Amino acid sequence: MSTDNDPIALPTLWLLGKTGAGKSSIVRYLTGDESITIGNGFRPCTQTSQAYDFPIDRPWVRFVDTRGLGEADYDPDEDLTFCQLQSHALLICARLDDPEQRDLLAAIKKIKKRYRINQ
Repeated sequence: MSTDNDPIALPTLWLLGKTGAGKSSIVRYLTGDESITIGNGFRPCTQTSQAYDFPIDRPWVRFVDTRGLGEADYDPDEDLTFCQLQSHALLICARLDDPEQRDLLAAIKKIKKRYRINQ
């Protein structure tokens, strides 16, 4: 994670989804950063939100990988507020074989309400 840049200076893509939706895998694939830990199934891997600047030497984009929605004892409200302030776009991640997306839909509704998005 780079701290050399102002968090708003780089175009920032926020990845949001449940545990096991592939958020960290997407960031690892796009950046080629092998140090990004990816999970195996539905076991949580990302314990805190992490920002990854790409490329590292002269970044032109930032990815924000967040904790998985629906984790036990995790209230995402603080992370949702922080990420909304830091991000320029939202990438919603979901497993196609997971029909239960209540936590993700609730988070999206909160985001829409805060920004008064009608669509």
